[in-house]
Amino acid sequence: MGREGVSTGGAKRGTRTQYTHTAW
Repeated sequence: MGREGVSTGGAKRGTRTQYTHTAW
């Protein structure tokens, strides 16, 4: 959930600092 969410949610959200620990 954290690794897959980071690549999908993080990249889509556009956050490079928060996307690391927050998987949207």
